[in-house]
Amino acid sequence: VARSLRAGEGFSAGPEAWAVRPPLYPLLLAVLPCPLAVILVQCLLGAATAALAADLGGLLVGPRAGLLAGIAAAAHPELLLWPSLLLTETLAILLVTAALWSSARRWTLVAGLCCGAAALTRASLLPLAALLGLWLALAVRPRAGLICLAAAALAIAPWTLRNRLALGAWVPV
Repeated sequence: VARSLRAGEGFSAGPEAWAVRPPLYPLLLAVLPCPLAVILVQCLLGAATAALAADLGGLLVGPRAGLLAGIAAAAHPELLLWPSLLLTETLAILLVTAALWSSARRWTLVAGLCCGAAALTRASLLPLAALLGLWLALAVRPRAGLICLAAAALAIAPWTLRNRLALGAWVPV
């Protein structure tokens, strides 16, 4: 998919438009010059995930828990070993962690955008926005949940519209 994007052919398989994969990870691959650059960026994404996990643990439980959360995240195989592979996991884990971290800080707009970006990385993460929006509505205030949902919808709207125009169907991710 990244090669097709780099060649200017878009998300297509020959003359047919398609939406087999969500667009965010192939777009990341398409803008990076080589596999080594992808690996380096994925290592940075893993480090950012560990830092967010540490701060999130510190926010929710305390400094010691934050330190343990950061160490556990940094030592997790998906962040430690998998960045050398071209897989969506490293980006998806960062976006989910960023959504949770943003919601803990009550940055509901950012949390929703992260949820939408996570869904645009892995389609299985589409329900995350609804779950996080529900939690924010119940734990913070109803408006916070709506802001999160609206931001997630805004994030996936361009891809959904593209799919409607290219495929003739409303395919969100």
